Amino acid sequence: MNNTVIETKSAPTARASRGASETIQQRVPPPQVCHLVVVFDGQDEWNRAVCLAENLHRSLGEEVELQVSGWKFSLLRKRGLRDLAADEVAQADLVIYSFGEGNDLPDEVSEFNELWPERRLKRDGLLGVLFSHTTIGVTRIDRLREYFAKIARKTGLDFLVNNESGMSRMSAGAHLPGNEKLLKPLMDEYFCPTDSFAS
Repeated sequence: MNNTVIETKSAPTARASRGASETIQQRVPPPQVCHLVVVFDGQDEWNRAVCLAENLHRSLGEEVELQVSGWKFSLLRKRGLRDLAADEVAQADLVIYSFGEGNDLPDEVSEFNELWPERRLKRDGLLGVLFSHTTIGVTRIDRLREYFAKIARKTGLDFLVNNESGMSRMSAGAHLPGNEKLLKPLMDEYFCPTDSFAS
């Protein structure tokens, strides 16, 4: 399991003096915490998702602290780890699947996808899928896109998927206004300068 915390700087406390004896202290509210869980194929796919998270963090600014953790596909073969990952995804604000070159959906990931939606109590959030467009045709991507769209509908999550021109959005139902702040940066700032998708 990979864990990354993209830290925000604490805003300084402003002090203003009114006369010699009276000091007024302005308190800045703590940042909102947003938990992103990445389920990924390999190191390149993890790096791509972290790049997306860094872009998202820059867009959101200091008012949101983005906590990022990840589960590699192969770790989901072990039942105990699969259970831990399912619990974490069930609590997450954002869930992103990052696929490798073949866009394969291993059995352990299919089993995992039957597990975590049943545990999810939150009805707001986002499910995103990053496909590789390097060697595989559109047919498999279309099947997987529909597969994940069904999971998003089942769980009430908004759904984002990358395509040749960037990110496209499908809402799981009535759009959740609180997610708009997250959706736009994910759609607008998906690509990293070195990402092979950008070519």
